[in-house]
Amino acid sequence: MFWFDISRVEAYLSGVPDSKMIILDLFADVDPVYRRTGSYFFGKPFIWCMLHNFGGNVGMYGRLPVIAEEPAQVLSDPGSNMIGVGMTPEGINQNFIVYDFVTEIPWKKTSSRDLKRWTLGYIQRRYGLIDSHIVDAWNTLIDDVYSCSRSDAQGVPKNYLTLRPSLKNAQGTGGLMFIWKLIKFSFD
Repeated sequence: MFWFDISRVEAYLSGVPDSKMIILDLFADVDPVYRRTGSYFFGKPFIWCMLHNFGGNVGMYGRLPVIAEEPAQVLSDPGSNMIGVGMTPEGINQNFIVYDFVTEIPWKKTSSRDLKRWTLGYIQRRYGLIDSHIVDAWNTLIDDVYSCSRSDAQGVPKNYLTLRPSLKNAQGTGGLMFIWKLIKFSFD
């Protein structure tokens, strides 16, 4: 692809003075561009962003361990020109824990970024109490759906229950056609 050539990126970015440009690394939680550019976008200030949800898809998903560590590591690097943490949300009416976490945790000291400890505070704020069943449930969610490590996962996965009805493959998944075949088979 045209822009994957690092010399083109450098030429493009060098056309504007550093003080006149801020770059948003929109999908840094999954595919950070700053890693592929010399000295963090060739010296331009940038904001590490999380693009969590593509188009308001409903589902449980997050990369809380990445959010807990990566922005703070980049911020503490002496050569870094990261000036902030941002979100590029396309639907924030679910996965509230992810949005609470990304706005709070990157700015904390290393010892305060403990995910399990932070989750206890989240539980207290959300429910007004600490209950062992709630803690166990959230720890399971944190270890599973909110610790996605798949490099090909790009935002909230599609949920069959919330997809538009269609007799064609739904967004690359064969699930709806499979369900249609089961329904059709039951009436044949």
